[in-house]
Amino acid sequence: MFLRSERVEMGLVAEELGLNRTTLHRWFASRDDLLGQVLSDLSRIEFARALAGTRAPRGTADRVISVLERFLRSQHESAAFQAFLAREPATAARVLMTAAGGVEQRSRGMVEALLEEEAAAGLALTAPVDVLSVALIRVGEAFLYADIISEGEPDVSRAVTIFRLLLR
Repeated sequence: MFLRSERVEMGLVAEELGLNRTTLHRWFASRDDLLGQVLSDLSRIEFARALAGTRAPRGTADRVISVLERFLRSQHESAAFQAFLAREPATAARVLMTAAGGVEQRSRGMVEALLEEEAAAGLALTAPVDVLSVALIRVGEAFLYADIISEGEPDVSRAVTIFRLLLR
């Protein structure tokens, strides 16, 4: 449903999967939980693609920046993701950027793992991994979701500029 740019509804998901609605609610306490899992799973796939697609050398800030830029651009260019942001900005903000949705925490884990791998390969980090990962995630959110946060225009290039400052 999400990838078809449709509104994800618990009842329709249960019906499409041939499940009792109660079963789906046991798995996911709320629609936000379900959306959080869907978005986290899609993010994990896109992050892996971004990592596989980068040609920047290991152990460099350029590699981290390349992965993050590719990841943000994939979200910005996703018709399904953009439809969700436009259709449900309040839900998107809650699920994507708060502990309630779990997406940010899972994304932070992916970024922390990337930073640790690159540090092990020689990248000198400018801050502890946990602090740097939060900063990178928040910068990405600020520029990717600018339209739902502050009525600005999303701008991945501006996020990349800040990534460079944080990682150099």
